[in-house]
Amino acid sequence: MTLVPVSKWLADKLSKSFLQYYPIKVIHNGIDINLFSPSKVVKSKYGIDNKFVVLGVANIWVQRKGLDDFIKLSSLLQKDEIIMLVGLSAQQIKRLPNNIIGIQRTKSISELAELYSLADVFF
Repeated sequence: MTLVPVSKWLADKLSKSFLQYYPIKVIHNGIDINLFSPSKVVKSKYGIDNKFVVLGVANIWVQRKGLDDFIKLSSLLQKDEIIMLVGLSAQQIKRLPNNIIGIQRTKSISELAELYSLADVFF
């Protein structure tokens, strides 16, 4: 058996644990670069033509993921800038200001790749 942690820090923890006798190989969180690669995405699909898109993605938007920070940031945006957040609950989406587009968690990897591609910046 080989242990595969996602960071050197975690590898160090493993090497000091009862698992220290197993081989350890660090493989950082990876992505499929064939699927997650820049592509031309039509922003009109989301009604955001000519907008600068700030993207945030989380599996679950809890306090430490920064939803409140994105809401504060939205008050500083210009008219041609928008925030798009993926992974929100229906209840969280209801309380968003008009310049934040909320999207519930997607189970479609291709849709997620598309959302990353339309972003101008990702936080």
